[in-house]
Amino acid sequence: RKGVRFVSDEWDTTHLASPLLLNLRARLLWDVNTDVDQYLDDFCRIVYGPAASPVRDLFLDLERAVAQAPSKHVSFNDLGKFTPEVLKQAHLHLDQAEQAAGAEEALLARLARLRISLKYTEVCKLSERVEKEPELYADVGRLKTEVDSLVRRYNIPLGLMAYDLLDTKYKPPVEALTGKKVLELPEQWLFLPDPGNVGEGERWFAKTDFSDWKPISVHSSWEGQGYPGMDGDAWYALRVKIPATEAAHVYLLFEAVDETYKLWINGEYIGESLGEPGVLWDKPQAAEITGRFRPNEENVVVVKVHDIGYAGGIWKPVWVTAADR
Repeated sequence: RKGVRFVSDEWDTTHLASPLLLNLRARLLWDVNTDVDQYLDDFCRIVYGPAASPVRDLFLDLERAVAQAPSKHVSFNDLGKFTPEVLKQAHLHLDQAEQAAGAEEALLARLARLRISLKYTEVCKLSERVEKEPELYADVGRLKTEVDSLVRRYNIPLGLMAYDLLDTKYKPPVEALTGKKVLELPEQWLFLPDPGNVGEGERWFAKTDFSDWKPISVHSSWEGQGYPGMDGDAWYALRVKIPATEAAHVYLLFEAVDETYKLWINGEYIGESLGEPGVLWDKPQAAEITGRFRPNEENVVVVKVHDIGYAGGIWKPVWVTAADR
């Protein structure tokens, strides 16, 4: 009867919540007859001062987006309401608000919280698409950097889920991801566990005889292929003919390795994972192999994988890609 569509819950503490929503909910619980329009005016005037007008327009636009969303109950993680048009207009409102704020740091910090919500939403929406559109990794990285810059400048706390998604320690291999796919390596490799971590000392990376290694798929973890509960080190090997390419850079691209790896080709060390295992385990990783393989000839690719816990191993396809930059 009062026009309320639903009662909010603890998810109001996510990035999608606004200080207006939290304060207005508390006020309506105290007095359901509160004049909402007047409260909105008062709130923006008190909290945002000279920037009140564009911030009020921002809140009204977001409310309109929720009202026009296809779902009756717009949940905290329903990003459908944040269309490109809604986000663009919201950023314009904040641009106007920042101009009105001038050099007032406390007010700029409040506006930065609103900006972070918009940029974080964009990160969420792009992150849902990057697996099928890897060229978007560059945009995701740019947005994460922008959010991180605002967080540091204004010392703004973020929730745990936000930190998980905004982790800036991971730098996606954009060149490898956006390069031309030259070759998808076979799904079946050869595999040998290394429970004592003796493989490097015994130079398994330089082996040419893999008769005692067992076949394994690199499209799923080793736990599901006869090695349940196994953590630690294990080795993968593959003989493969890598075609020649005139591109300036050639990469070996792993769609996902759980968790970290070291790579050798024809017994020569190429490179390894750089970053935290807990961050890397489900993300693309790549090593540049330009000039490090024999074109149009058989090459021996050997990968040592280290897993701390849970599932482990190379568990998504591996590619040779090429790029001119």
